Amino acid sequence: MPIASDVMQLIGNTPVVKLHKVVLENSATVLAKVASQNPSGSVMD
Repeated sequence: MPIASDVMQLIGNTPVVKLHKVVLENSATVLAKVASQNPSGSVMD
């Protein structure tokens, strides 16, 4: 995992997770944004 030198480098890099059990296999790709890992919480820029 890269180490940021300040919090400004983390803005806009909110992690995204692929959800496998939400839809049938091979029907769609569903991604979830993990806003709790964003330094500003879920506040949008």
